[in-house]
Amino acid sequence: MAANFWTSSQAAALSKQGTWEEHQHDLARGLTEEQIEQITFYFIAYIQDLVHASSKAGVRHRVAATACIFFRRMYSSCDFCHFDPRGVAPGAVYLAAKVEETHLPMKTLFQSMHRVAARWPAVSPLDVKTLVDLEMLVLEKLDFHLVVWHPEPDLSALLESAKCSGLAAPAWAVLNDSYQTRVLLQHPPHVVAIACIVLAAALHQLDVQSWMETLNVDFDQVNSAATVLTAVYEKRHRATAEEVALMLNRVQQARY
Repeated sequence: MAANFWTSSQAAALSKQGTWEEHQHDLARGLTEEQIEQITFYFIAYIQDLVHASSKAGVRHRVAATACIFFRRMYSSCDFCHFDPRGVAPGAVYLAAKVEETHLPMKTLFQSMHRVAARWPAVSPLDVKTLVDLEMLVLEKLDFHLVVWHPEPDLSALLESAKCSGLAAPAWAVLNDSYQTRVLLQHPPHVVAIACIVLAAALHQLDVQSWMETLNVDFDQVNSAATVLTAVYEKRHRATAEEVALMLNRVQQARY
């Protein structure tokens, strides 16, 4: 386990993110970059809903955050046409629960999958053996690098230093939304945390300029991260379950 972010595999991978090289086979089979993002957004939202449905069993939000990162990291080196996200998404949740030391029995996960199935008809039903196989697949594709550095601790400390009334709630909301984007694979956690504060302040017309001037940070990176985050709030077409299934079936050559 890396002692800090800068010696971690997550930091080493930052420069490799943000290109479309990882989906060349999907692009060759007819998917557009926008469609790839639509598919990704669909399954990130599914992961978050699946974990929320398991919350009564004591499954924490942190599991969803880690599973979202695992899902995006896997597809930074894989294609949808080779590895079907309809199975990878629950596999990522099952693995993330173990990594975050959260008790999530397989029975509970299957019950939660059944509970949310009507909202996510594009997701395929799984059996026990397939789920275990998919957990191992995600583990292998992550090259067994399972430590995730989240921006939550940085955001807590930064909000305390900013001392701006009314800023905390919208900043946390932006951070929660950040898992729908690539930003956590493109920028260090502290940069993402600052970008969340800057964007929250802009959205709610709060003045944090004097506080920002006290920070020792590359504001080009902060602005870049904030630009990625704003994509969540732009009015874009959200693919329906039928559209997602159609796109995946068109390119699918699944290996599981």
